[in-house]
Amino acid sequence: MNSQSIQINNDADYHAALEAISKYQTQKLSNEIAGSRSYQSTTTYVEKFLAIENTISVSETTIDGTIISVNDCFIKLSGYSRSELIGNSHRILKSGVHPKSFYEKMKKCLWDGKKWSGEVCDRAKNGTIFWVHSVIFPVIDFETKEIKSYLCIMHDITERKRIENLQAKSQYQLIQLQKMDSIGKMTSGIAHDFNNIVTVILGFSRVGLTFCHKQNFEKLLPCLEQIQLASNRAADLVNKMLMFCSENITKAIKPIDPSGIVEEVTKISHMLRAGISTEVSITLVNSLNDKSASILIDPTELHQILTNLMVNAYDAIDASNRQNSIISISVFSDFVEENLFCTSCGKKIEGDFITISVSDTGMGISPQELDDIFDPFFTTKEIGNGTGLGLSVVSGIIHNEDGHIVVESVLDAGTTFYLLFPAVYKNANDDDDIADLNHELNETYPQSKFKICVVDDEEGICLLLDEDLTSLGHDVKTFSDSLKAKAFFNENPDYFDVIITDYTMPNLTGLDLANFMLSIRPELPILICTGYSGKLKSSDDLPKGNTFLIKKPLDIQIINETIKKISNTKKFNN
Repeated sequence: MNSQSIQINNDADYHAALEAISKYQTQKLSNEIAGSRSYQSTTTYVEKFLAIENTISVSETTIDGTIISVNDCFIKLSGYSRSELIGNSHRILKSGVHPKSFYEKMKKCLWDGKKWSGEVCDRAKNGTIFWVHSVIFPVIDFETKEIKSYLCIMHDITERKRIENLQAKSQYQLIQLQKMDSIGKMTSGIAHDFNNIVTVILGFSRVGLTFCHKQNFEKLLPCLEQIQLASNRAADLVNKMLMFCSENITKAIKPIDPSGIVEEVTKISHMLRAGISTEVSITLVNSLNDKSASILIDPTELHQILTNLMVNAYDAIDASNRQNSIISISVFSDFVEENLFCTSCGKKIEGDFITISVSDTGMGISPQELDDIFDPFFTTKEIGNGTGLGLSVVSGIIHNEDGHIVVESVLDAGTTFYLLFPAVYKNANDDDDIADLNHELNETYPQSKFKICVVDDEEGICLLLDEDLTSLGHDVKTFSDSLKAKAFFNENPDYFDVIITDYTMPNLTGLDLANFMLSIRPELPILICTGYSGKLKSSDDLPKGNTFLIKKPLDIQIINETIKKISNTKKFNN
C-alpha cells in the first residue's frame, strides 16, 4: 500500500477499505513498522502509510490509549483540534450511552491482540451525539510479538442510525395501530364468549346454592366443576388478549414451537368475527412431527401475524358463500432448494424452513394487487373496513427474524400465505435434562410450615389465599390494606417468612411495599401478584433479591411450588 488516498463514497467502499487495511497488516508490514519508525517521529504510521479522505476517521494510539495521530476527518467529526486530541485518549469522546462492560470487553479483545469492531456512540466537543462503526487493529511487532500501538478506523453512521430509529418507531406505530384495528374486529366475538362464560358461572352458582340449601351435596360437585371449567376459559381468554395487546416488539431471543400457538389461534378464531366458527369451516393440519423443530420469533408477534391473516382470510370470503367456504392453517417442515422468491422483499429463498400456511377459498388477489399488498396503508377493502396496515406489519415482523413470505392466489378460487421461518433445532436431550432437573428439585424441596403475609385490596382474594394456604399447613395473616401491612411489618420485621402481595393497590402499591420490606430484610422472599401491568411484565422488572412474579388469576399450586422453591435457597435459609 502507498500513500494514495482512498475515496469512501458509501458503506461498500468503507468495508472494502477495511479489508484492504486488514490485508495490509502482514508480517512484512509489521516488521517494516517496527524497524522504520519510533513514537518520537513526526511522521506516524497513519500519516506515512494511510491517507483516507472525507468520510472515514483514523487515529492511532499507544498501548495505554494515548492518541498520537489523527487525520483531518477525525478532527472534523469530533470537533476537537489536533492539539486537543493528541496526548489525550478516546475517553474524551465518551457519550455515556454504553455501559462500563462495553468498554471492558473492547479492552480485553485488544489486549489479547485481536481486532475489535462494533458500533460506538460518541459525543463531539459541542455536545452533539454521533454514531460510528469502529474497527480497531493492534499493530504488532513481528519479532517481539508485542503490541506497539492501536489503529482505530471509524466510519460515521449517524444518519443510518437516525433512519433506523425512525423506521423502528414507524414499525412500532404500525403494529400498535394494527392491534387496535384487530381488537375492534374481535370485540363482538369476545363479548359473546364472555357472556357465555358468565352465564355458565352465574347459572351453576345459583343451582349450586339451591343444592346446598337442600343439602343435596352429590349434585353440588358437578356444579362446582362446571364453574371451574368456565372460570378457566375466562382466564385463558384474558391471557390471550393480554398477549395480543403486549407492546413487546423486540427481536426474539428464544426459539419456540409454533405448533402450540397455531393450535391456540385456531381455537380462538371465532373471536376474529362474531360467528366465524359457525359460518366458515376452519381446519388445522399439523405435519410438524419433529419435536426438536422450532422457530425464532416472539410468541406474541406470531399470535398477531396469524390473527391478522385469519381476519383477512375471513374477509376474502364472500358473505353469501361462507357456509361452503374453508379456512385452513398448516404447519410443516420444508427444505427449499428450487427457484423460490419472497413475494414481499423479492429475494431468493433457500435453506431449511418451518412453514406456516394460511389458506382461504375466497375471492383471490389479482396479479396487479399482489405487487402492492405489503405496502403500508394499501387495502382493497371498503373505507371503514380496514386500515391497510396488516400485511405491512406482518412482513416487517417476519423479515425481522430473517424469514420470508410467499403468496399464491387465483382469482375467485382463493389465496394461500406461506410464512417461512428459518428452522432451529434444539438438542433432543434438552427436555429430558430439564425434566430430570425438575424431578431432582422436587425431591429436595422441604415440606415446611411458614408464616405467610397476604396483602391484597380485594378481600375475596385474601379469604381465598387464607383458606388455601392454611389447608396446606401454613400460618397465614391477611391484610386488605397495604398501609396496615406496612405498619405491622415495621413493628414486627422478623415475624413473616414469606410475603405474598398484589401489585396494584391504593395508597401503597405492592412494588413499593416490597421495596420497603426489602430495605429492612433484603433476604425476605416476596411474591408479587399481578393481573396486568405495563410496568411489571416479567421477573426482570422486580426488585433485586428473593422476589418472584406470580400472574393472575392465582393458581395455588404455582404459589405453593414457588414457596417450596424459595424456601430451599441459600438466602432464605440464612
